[in-house]
Order: sequence, then structure tokens, then C-alpha cells
Amino acid sequence: MSHDDALLALERYATSKIYKDRDLFSIRTLGFRGEALPSIASVSRFTLVTRKNASDAGTEIKVDGGKIRSVSEVGAPAGTMVSVRQLFLIHRPDVNF
Repeated sequence: MSHDDALLALERYATSKIYKDRDLFSIRTLGFRGEALPSIASVSRFTLVTRKNASDAGTEIKVDGGKIRSVSEVGAPAGTMVSVRQLFLIHRPDVNF
């Protein structure tokens, strides 16, 4: 993903393909859906690292309980990696990554 697409993927409903009620009946797979990323990030310590094949650098986004804490340029292999820690964390502002 590009830097901008990575940030967009963490916005609620930004990647949804469901626009009308009837769209629910056209879902053909039950795999992981993009809508889950912001939901998971809102209840965990979440890190997304991504780099497009054509890019020299990747993007790392760290989210703590739904709040983006940092966005930085990083060295990374092509592709996207998601790390989820402390799922269903009790948010404590005094605890860092």
C-alpha cells in the first residue's frame, strides 16, 4: 500500500464496499475484510508496516487504542505486515509501546 492508502485503511468505513442493504447479500467470501482494520486498531496496540513494490521506503503506522501515535517512513520488504498486541487492552495513557 502507499502511505496515503495505509492511513485510509485505518479510517472507519473508508474501504467498505457496502453501500446499500442489498450489498450484504453479494458478499461471496468470509475472509478478513478491510473494515476490520480500524475496529481491531481501536481495541489494541496495532502496528501496520507496508511498502509498495515500486517504493524505496515503507510506511509504519502505530495505533494505540484507536489513536494514531506515530506515522513514519521505514525500511520494509514489499507487502503489508500487521501486528496486534494487547487485544482488548485497557487503555492506560501512562504505558508506551
